[in-house]
Amino acid sequence: MIALPALPSTLEVIEAHALRQPAAPALHEGSLHLDFAGLDRALRNCATELHRLGIRRGHRVAVGGPGFARQLIVVLACEALGAATASFLGEGDPDAPELFALVDWVVAGVPQAVPGSRFVLIDDAFLQPFFTQVPPASRIRTELALHELQRIARTSGSSGKSKFIAISRQAQEGWVAGTLDLSHFVPSSRLLVCGPLVMNAALARSSRCLRAGGLVMVGGGAELPTLAPTDVWGLPLHLERLLDEAPAGYRAPHPVSVTTVGGALRADLRVRIEQAFGALVVNRYGSNEAGSVCYEMDAQGVGWLSPAVEVRILDAEGAEVAPGGYGAIALRTPSMADGYLGQPEEVNQAFRGGWFHSADVGAVVGPRRLHLLGRQDDLINVAGIKLPASRVEEDLRRLALGECTVLAVNGSSASAAAVGVAVVLTPGVTQAEAVRRIAEVLQPVQPASVRVLFVSGLPRLPNGKPDRMALLRLFA
Repeated sequence: MIALPALPSTLEVIEAHALRQPAAPALHEGSLHLDFAGLDRALRNCATELHRLGIRRGHRVAVGGPGFARQLIVVLACEALGAATASFLGEGDPDAPELFALVDWVVAGVPQAVPGSRFVLIDDAFLQPFFTQVPPASRIRTELALHELQRIARTSGSSGKSKFIAISRQAQEGWVAGTLDLSHFVPSSRLLVCGPLVMNAALARSSRCLRAGGLVMVGGGAELPTLAPTDVWGLPLHLERLLDEAPAGYRAPHPVSVTTVGGALRADLRVRIEQAFGALVVNRYGSNEAGSVCYEMDAQGVGWLSPAVEVRILDAEGAEVAPGGYGAIALRTPSMADGYLGQPEEVNQAFRGGWFHSADVGAVVGPRRLHLLGRQDDLINVAGIKLPASRVEEDLRRLALGECTVLAVNGSSASAAAVGVAVVLTPGVTQAEAVRRIAEVLQPVQPASVRVLFVSGLPRLPNGKPDRMALLRLFA
């Protein structure tokens, strides 16, 4: 039997690009501009230094900043050493203490409280020499087996405390390959990443672009004319912020491929993105546990299943529903995680029989066509009326009230549910006017079952999504 060669790491592919096209741009953020020769140099030097400090194959390393590009360099260097990585926000990450308890090393741009773990400060003094010093003639090569742990992702935490997800090397390769649904990166690609590395999809998409010989960029809307991206990726709220910061009347000189993840895309934002970038925007559905599931999601939440993804629709007892029926979505994908770290009961509940049982509700409405209705906890059941919170939010935003989040909260009795609406009012709109407009949108619901909370700003999770648990505490 002929032994198949091991899969190359992203660092090894970058090394090949550095030999073939050393001056081609590879990584840009702020004042940091690296071509492939410079990125290869930085990665090899960083891996050598981390190895000297004691990071080895099989270690778990939490990486927090400084900045996206420098964090990416450290993550890829750890990957080349055979260490599993987890990304966190260097400051203000609510999940940091739980993450630190699961890892062997913490490396970050600012000091961290790290009980029982080893800490490395990766500030500019640590990283800057890697961009200029000559790397060693030979470098450390560590090949992880496909079943070994490579990445620790996390759930969003929108419905409770985050869970940390174990992703094998094979599953992470599935994440990287999953970006091929509609994004065919080439050496001339200029990918603008608008989400943090806390989102595993940000690492996967960046890795895919670099492997293709393209440029990965981080920047704000004011820089759009000079960045001149060919591809843009991020959550809807990231893209909205990007356009808010863009020059007035900005229009890309050439069509730009825009991909959004992590939530429904409002109709008005879709139009705004397409007008600015001159191409159809691709809205994708996936999960941190299963990777890419569906792409080209339309305004009704219907999209195409990604290649090699299998779906079952289940009723409350776990039996498959009739074709076209709605129920809980169970998934089997090339990117499926091995489970949650340190939470065996949660693993047994969510990962059963080779399937990941998601908290999402939907139906298969045609050959490889999935209709995503929303999360089970996103469906607000008020006196028998089921309202998808995301659709209510979209209806409310059309009224120009301001930023808002809709969720289920306790009603007037212990058994009753109410629709909770948290609003950051647009200047000039009074609270009384907002309450009146909200009542019009929620006409099927009795006024006693609607609660409105006015806030100065929506609390957010590390990935930028609204922190629903924090909002529930505010409602309480």
